[in-house]
Amino acid sequence: MTNKKMPVREILLLLIGELLVCTIVSGIYLLLDLAFGKDWFSYKVITGGLIGTCVIVLNFVFLSVSMNRAFDLAIEARGDKEMSEEEIEEFAAQYQGKFQNSVKLSYIIRTLSMLVCLIAALVFDFANVIATVIPFLLFRPILMVISLLKRGNG
Repeated sequence: MTNKKMPVREILLLLIGELLVCTIVSGIYLLLDLAFGKDWFSYKVITGGLIGTCVIVLNFVFLSVSMNRAFDLAIEARGDKEMSEEEIEEFAAQYQGKFQNSVKLSYIIRTLSMLVCLIAALVFDFANVIATVIPFLLFRPILMVISLLKRGNG
């Protein structure tokens, strides 16, 4: 028995939320440009928003895959045999550590990908850094809204 289910709905909702954020940020930059005329808006705003959105969505997919892999390993190791309470406690302790390691590795990789993205945007000047950071900052609020929507429909 394996857990091959990807949270496709959540990924799509996250993508839609992040693209909406990217659109709003681009609109704000465009309005600032029209109001003050200081070259606020350029292709770099759109590039930054899209890069931030891609990094966040890919990080979410990576987290989902790594957690599914850890869960699959635990299910496979568990098998169908009966376990005593001591065996259950030992098994839980062993695989809790594996889950924690999986989460830590995923966190490190996701953090590094965001840092590399920001450093590249600064060094190579192909994206607006603020427009790149905003999708990073709104990741959790978007997931909270998705969770509330799921709870309201469930």
